[in-house]
Amino acid sequence: MTKYIKIIFAACIVLAAAMAGCKKDKDPEQPKDITITIAAISGITAPVAGATPVTTVPATEQYTATITWQPADATFAHSTAYTATVTLTAKAGYMLTGVAANFFTVAGATVTSEADKGVVTAVFPATAAAPALSVEPDELSFTAAGGEETFDITANIAWTITGHAGEEWLTLSETSGSGNATITVTADANATTAVHTATLTVAAQGLPSKTVTVTQEAGSEAKIDETRYATFAEALTAALAENRKTVTLLKDVEYNAQIEINTKSVTLDLNGFTFDLVNTGTNGLFVRNDGHFTLIEAGGEFNVTGNSYGSTVSGVGSVATVTNAKGDYGVYVVSGGSITVTGNVTGKRVGAHVRGGGEVTIDGEINGTLTDAYIRIDSTDKTKDDFEATTTKAGYRTYTDGTSTVWVKEN
Repeated sequence: MTKYIKIIFAACIVLAAAMAGCKKDKDPEQPKDITITIAAISGITAPVAGATPVTTVPATEQYTATITWQPADATFAHSTAYTATVTLTAKAGYMLTGVAANFFTVAGATVTSEADKGVVTAVFPATAAAPALSVEPDELSFTAAGGEETFDITANIAWTITGHAGEEWLTLSETSGSGNATITVTADANATTAVHTATLTVAAQGLPSKTVTVTQEAGSEAKIDETRYATFAEALTAALAENRKTVTLLKDVEYNAQIEINTKSVTLDLNGFTFDLVNTGTNGLFVRNDGHFTLIEAGGEFNVTGNSYGSTVSGVGSVATVTNAKGDYGVYVVSGGSITVTGNVTGKRVGAHVRGGGEVTIDGEINGTLTDAYIRIDSTDKTKDDFEATTTKAGYRTYTDGTSTVWVKEN
């Protein structure tokens, strides 16, 4: 029994010694985590209007990443600044501790991040504005004389202009371009009796086209109301047929025939133009039998030349107005007629001849060779100085026999 006790005791001593030796050995060191060194976060595409935002970010050997967008649009909109928030998680053996502030980068973005943190904010520039195209004005009008007009294109995209091909009367300063532009449209003079029209189409890819309507007045000489006439003669015929109509000039006119107004009333609106009537026959203008020829000068001139008489007015109630009158007899007024000359009277033989109660008012001068007389009242010739001592019209010199009268404005 004693023997067994000794054996057991010896074994305990050996075991205790072994355990004491184990406590003296050190535990092995574990490997330390490495600070993340990959700065560039890849796989994030800068926003483009119409594109789909990326929803995953490729992992690296050092970290994994998730991404969210603000605004959280299913597709990127126009004219919008987007922010991507990327959350990084270090893989085993790596850590964010020791990463400097603003260490990470994302292509095309301004990136911020805190030191030792894995939340990265990437702010991208605003996406492009939506394609836009407009024109102003969308209508251009030209007179028959032609000229230049402009319209503006406002765009952020390339554009083209069509619709002018074949319109020889119309030219454009530009027919294609990109962005904003001012287009000069030039119209040649319209020598036809037809109204010119053209529709210019401004087109840009993916957008509704815009149109500019161009019109040009017909090359007519005159009109009555809105009806145009190729020649003044046609307009005069229409005016005399309807009576009491106004013929409006649309251009300067050279007319080589007598105008006769017999019992009718016609108004000529010069509309700022010049009407030169030269008739190699007897009269330039002949108004008779209560006819009326009224003139609206409006900055224009109605110049009448006749071989024998520049202007003749005959009959009670017959009235005429001209700017300048010229002939062997500048003006001849009989039987109660009346004429007003707003400019000058030029006579080869006689300046103004009146009889039978005729009346002449001259706002300019009487000139010319005047081989026979300055003024003839019935059969009495008068010189420039043979005016009445007392005038019957203020501001005018009066030449009269008591029945027929000529007034010449004092200049």
